[in-house]
Amino acid sequence: MYLPRIINKKITSTLTQKSVLLLGPRQTGKSSLIREELNPDRVFNLLDQSTFLMLTRRPSTLRESLKETDRFVVIDEIQKLPSLMDEVHLMIEEMKVRFLLTGSSARKLRRSYTKLMGGRTRSIQIHPFVYPEIKAQFDLKKILSFGTLPNVFFSAEPNAELTDYVGDYLQQEILAEALTRGVEQYSRFLSHIASCAVQTVNIDGLSRDAQLSPSSTRRYLEILSDTMIAAQLECWKLGTKRKSASTTKLVFFDVGVVNTLLDIPQYSPVNPNAGMQLEQYIGQELLAYRDYSDKKELLNFWRSTDKFEVDFILNDTAIEVKHSDHISEKELKGLAAIDQEGDWAHKIVVSRDPYRRKIGSFEVLPVQDFLEDLWAGRFSRS
Repeated sequence: MYLPRIINKKITSTLTQKSVLLLGPRQTGKSSLIREELNPDRVFNLLDQSTFLMLTRRPSTLRESLKETDRFVVIDEIQKLPSLMDEVHLMIEEMKVRFLLTGSSARKLRRSYTKLMGGRTRSIQIHPFVYPEIKAQFDLKKILSFGTLPNVFFSAEPNAELTDYVGDYLQQEILAEALTRGVEQYSRFLSHIASCAVQTVNIDGLSRDAQLSPSSTRRYLEILSDTMIAAQLECWKLGTKRKSASTTKLVFFDVGVVNTLLDIPQYSPVNPNAGMQLEQYIGQELLAYRDYSDKKELLNFWRSTDKFEVDFILNDTAIEVKHSDHISEKELKGLAAIDQEGDWAHKIVVSRDPYRRKIGSFEVLPVQDFLEDLWAGRFSRS
């Protein structure tokens, strides 16, 4: 089953003006989107061994094999052969070809892609399914258990799909990115870093737990960022009364992947991990909203040195995520603290409450109500 992707509008609009580098982890739906919604003249899939070998031996084959009428070309998994970027550059300049280049890592493309940054190509990131795409099939328990990767979302055996994904992709392909001498080192890092989902990052503590040097830990974190598996949010620092902590917060791209890395069973409201699962899901929706928006949305979190915290800050909206099904005033301490630090358009608690309501100046929104408001642009930059 295929569901239309809302990022397609941004991609097709951009392609009328310039080429696109579409980045995202494996199985987020790049190839399906190309097949179902775009209409390229040619597709070169570098996961196909014969295509890869042909272009490795003679990169100019890319140019030589096109017909005069071929004006929209897709190269799938371009990071497999970064040297092709020179051919792409030439064809954009001299043949006026528009490219959609897909990749699951920005790491190997950095040097080559820099040549294309001068207004010729725009980078766009794709995420797993987001709320507007699965609204008709929305099932919070299922999402918090298995996430929203397309292949997993429609699978009759989502646990098996996730196990394969973590084993085949995270542990092998990203290991190749790490250029590490030891599989055990990187595997230890993955299991420990997953426990940091929606937590602040303590390099020294993480290094001790994973038995790694701080420099190795930083390098592995950079790889997770380059492969878009996890993002580090910066701490909001514009408060006027309290000093903000100097740290970052880690949000993964999919809650199902986090569950699998940590060997967490299916979501249950009484499971001690339930709060993390809900916050991680809200975090991944916020990341996707930020990346899909045409505006420069600002996404942060807040933690003060005296331990007050707010889970997310989107522009001028402060957002706390609570797993409670009935929010009370005692759960508003973080929002009450940040309310003293500046002017806020919205101060929101996202929870499992059945109804939206207000406690003073604070809004309590059920999960689905929050997602409706988010994707309707209620918290967007004006």
